[in-house]
Amino acid sequence: MLIEKYATAFGKPSLTVHSLRHSFATRYHLENNDVPRLKNQLGHSSVQTTMIHT
Repeated sequence: MLIEKYATAFGKPSLTVHSLRHSFATRYHLENNDVPRLKNQLGHSSVQTTMIHT
């Protein structure tokens, strides 16, 4: 996977698509506090699922 390739090349082998998704969700939530929009950004059908990622 491309993410894993570059993560390893930059000395961050634990970086994954999943961790990037969580980081995006958390940062977006902290900066915008707009859960319905974040839910749409992440493609979730449930706000509860979105809150797990933040």
